[in-house]
Amino acid sequence: MNINNYWSKKSHQIASQIFRNNLRNNNIIMDPFLGSGTSLQGIKELNIDLKFIGVELNEMPLAYANFNANPPTKEDLIKMSKEFTDFYNKNKNFYEFKSEKDEIYELEKVILDLPSDKVEVKSFNFKDSNSKTFTVDRKKNLNLFNYYKNIYLNKSNQAKKNIKKDLLLDENSRIAIKSQMYISHLYGPISFYLLQKICDKFKENELFKVVISSILHLTKYTDLRSQSQFPYWFPKKNAMERNILILILKKIKSLIKNHQISDKKISKKKNFISLKNSSEKSYMLINKPIQNINLEIPDNSVDLIFTDPPYYDQVAYSEYLAIWEFFLSYKKNNQFELIQTNRKKGVKDKGTYLINLKKCFKIIVNKMKNNSQAIIYFKDSKLKNVNDFLNILSSCGLDFIKQEHIVKKKYTYKQNTTKETTVTGDSLFYFKKVNRTKKLINKKYDIQKIESIIFQFTKKYLQKNKTANIAQILDNGLIKELFINGYLGTLKDSNMIYKILNKKYLIDKNSRNLIEK
Repeated sequence: MNINNYWSKKSHQIASQIFRNNLRNNNIIMDPFLGSGTSLQGIKELNIDLKFIGVELNEMPLAYANFNANPPTKEDLIKMSKEFTDFYNKNKNFYEFKSEKDEIYELEKVILDLPSDKVEVKSFNFKDSNSKTFTVDRKKNLNLFNYYKNIYLNKSNQAKKNIKKDLLLDENSRIAIKSQMYISHLYGPISFYLLQKICDKFKENELFKVVISSILHLTKYTDLRSQSQFPYWFPKKNAMERNILILILKKIKSLIKNHQISDKKISKKKNFISLKNSSEKSYMLINKPIQNINLEIPDNSVDLIFTDPPYYDQVAYSEYLAIWEFFLSYKKNNQFELIQTNRKKGVKDKGTYLINLKKCFKIIVNKMKNNSQAIIYFKDSKLKNVNDFLNILSSCGLDFIKQEHIVKKKYTYKQNTTKETTVTGDSLFYFKKVNRTKKLINKKYDIQKIESIIFQFTKKYLQKNKTANIAQILDNGLIKELFINGYLGTLKDSNMIYKILNKKYLIDKNSRNLIEK
């Protein structure tokens, strides 16, 4: 029973495997960019008494990490269910529609078009007293549809009059925040009003806040399948507004149903001394940006860094969390977030990102023991970005040892370049703390030498592994080969690798594996 619907989350099974292969009893792990804590979950199933330090600047993901490390009891969940059911019964009138025959139907969802500032209702999904669902569509029965539409609009206007607060968002076109866009623009008035009322009612209940947090992205307008990972985006056509009371109740019941008693618990500690001296599997969480960490973690004390740092402009975590701060008072930290952003109030360009990346990793390296490892997720189809990342870490005292491709079933939108060259999977970079930094080599673009490196490496790789796609070849050694020879920074993106390989290889449309011409 975990809550893990955080952006760019990684597999806790991979974390477990890394820890099992690299650590022993009482070793200390630090994740300086914790997020929702899948790395922390990675120690739960291991029969090793590890010590874990998680550092995270935003409050919401820390709440997830605590929840998953030590889930609530079933009794606590049942109590919460009873409290919310009472709230549900008192407020469900906003979703109750009386038919022309005086029957009461409960609204489950509304499908709408949202051009500009208008709302055009297209259909209603209802549930009757026997839990049978049915749809009222304007195309099939216009008179009946208009009857329910008038009720819906009246209820929406009533809710709108009772709304107490709103928030003007910081403009950022990259993440779909337009000029003069308020949080209320993401919601139907009924959902927006009731959500504020719910959060006010249960604002002192930390367990309830975590549960609401886990489905907050579904309470706004969404596409029909709720597939978008972008919190400020919603479709102009066929947007969906849900009954958020049903949504929350279903989530609570799901947690109760899937609750399992486990003896795999992790003891939470308040400071480093109590963590280090603990005789059991333990963790401590620090709600600070890594740039501001000082005496909380002694220098030369950490055995392994395992983390997934923010990649340039790919995920604007703190900016996304404005919604969670507004409703649930989970504090976010835009000021110290490691990010490249064109937010109108607080632009951070690529140069600023790299400066801050260096500040972060200087502190991280200071906390590491001599000769200890840092294993870091990093994935970017822009090879120049990967080169800059490796240069920064090298300048901080981390020697690039190797890279490993991690297979994933899904293709991530942010990584797409072309249909054939989508950068699939995840990638782990392995580093070792060294006392002296190596002199970096950065050469000018030389197509003949670059092609020679790529063809030689690919030939040897395929002889050994038989089959491979471009991502596997890049992640399992080609990036390192190009980096140590000084050419990685001369290549714009992975599409350039594809164009070179395409001189000698084809790409299978189904497997995406290379086939020699």
